[in-house]
Amino acid sequence: MRRSCYVCGRRRRLSTLALLLFFACVTGWLVTAYVHFDTLGDSLQQHNYDAVDYLNTHKRVKGVDANPLLHANGRLPKEVVDMQSESNGHHEQQAPEPEQTPKASEQRPTSAATVETKNPPVNIEEGKKKENHTNAENMTLAAPINSEVIPRLPPPSQIGPDSLELLRQHVLKLNAQQRVINSDKFPPLSPDGLVLVVQVHRREGYLKQLLESLRQAKGIENVLLVISHDYFYDEMNDLVQSIDFCRVVQVFYPHSLQLLPNTFPGQSEEDCPRDATKEQALELNCTNAEHPDSFGHYREAKVTAIKHHWWWKINVVFDRIRETKNFNGTVLFLEEDHFVTPDFIVMTRKLEKLRDEKCADCDFLNLGMYTKVKNYVGVGQRASIGIWNAGKNNMGFGMNRKTWNTIKSCAEHFCKYDDYNWDWSLNQLGSSCLQRPIKVMVLKGPRIFHIGTCGIHHKKSCNEVAEADKIRSKINVQKQHLFPETLHLDSALSPAAPRKKIKNFGGWGDVRDHELCLSFVDR
Repeated sequence: MRRSCYVCGRRRRLSTLALLLFFACVTGWLVTAYVHFDTLGDSLQQHNYDAVDYLNTHKRVKGVDANPLLHANGRLPKEVVDMQSESNGHHEQQAPEPEQTPKASEQRPTSAATVETKNPPVNIEEGKKKENHTNAENMTLAAPINSEVIPRLPPPSQIGPDSLELLRQHVLKLNAQQRVINSDKFPPLSPDGLVLVVQVHRREGYLKQLLESLRQAKGIENVLLVISHDYFYDEMNDLVQSIDFCRVVQVFYPHSLQLLPNTFPGQSEEDCPRDATKEQALELNCTNAEHPDSFGHYREAKVTAIKHHWWWKINVVFDRIRETKNFNGTVLFLEEDHFVTPDFIVMTRKLEKLRDEKCADCDFLNLGMYTKVKNYVGVGQRASIGIWNAGKNNMGFGMNRKTWNTIKSCAEHFCKYDDYNWDWSLNQLGSSCLQRPIKVMVLKGPRIFHIGTCGIHHKKSCNEVAEADKIRSKINVQKQHLFPETLHLDSALSPAAPRKKIKNFGGWGDVRDHELCLSFVDR
């Protein structure tokens, strides 16, 4: 009996010891595992934040709030939105007497939809170092990224001092993506297709009217539409993202005054005052003292921005966008405050055919004009050939790659010509680099109209709906003259008068503008 109890007690003690050893081992293992996984968790968490930050700079990520500067539900901050200007309209150009470079409030209108009028209230330290403008910065080519929508930025209360740099990075990455909207709905651009390029600022009301008119155009589903922005603006992005009638590519001008407000090509504090004499500028030791324009004035950023954007845009469309860099057909240039007829694509095709048959050396096709045509009887189905004039033929004009290569070969002349207007800089190539007139085939009954009534050159209040309705009424009255079966060419071009030297309008004397302009060109 004693032996049995002794054995039982010994067994109980051994079992207890084994159990204690087991619990000790388990406890040690758990402590080791906790330390290991805690360290690993910190590493994974940091890696996750880095990945989210990277993804958020590319696209809106649902349910992610890792970066407060890129809240998925945020809007473009008011401080950034306020970096706007009253965008310029357009009317038939009246060239001023060139005694001096016109001030911003007096300048002859140009045909781009891009002018900034004030520096933003955001307090950003930009630094004084000279920027290195490279083609890689202008448009970096990269593999497409599957982006859902354009990212948004947060409310003003969440904006930090790096918001502009963040926005600049967005623009570069979006340009690199070159995402094609509606790529799953419409076929790729064909060799005999048509490219429409629209330069926009931030007048979403006008852009909405243009898009409504494009929607009604016959053949629009076969077009590639390129929207070139100089302003990152939620409302404009929303409009572009909502397009459902053709393929669309968005690009953003990366040297805009919104993105670089206080350093070149924006207006730096070190820049010379516009009206300073050269002697005063040298005494001030301001940045561009040695380079006033031909009228003795120094550059204004809001004036030079238009020409820069236009030249960057055309270089990008012909030479860098994947969808268009090998396209040899017609590229037609529009702006946000234009309006098109339902047959403008059909008429573009007829102009192309007529050019190939009757005017192989015509450089441009032109579907818009500022002269009002009250009745299309006798002119709705006619075209003429003339010498391209910047004040008459810069609205709704198109060119092919052959013409572009000719223009690009004159880049030095375009970029160094002392005129802040892209159209007059283009105009003077005929009397300088090309040594021949620039020829254009023009529709006598226009199919593209200008509806802009407000902006830096137009002091009227904006009423884009009323202006668009006027054009709709006109189109309805003339509808029996649209879609003609045949396009007829008027008599041959009369002998050209001797070429006169075109007077420049200045505003483009700074060598930094020349260098930036030339940096956009792929050579």
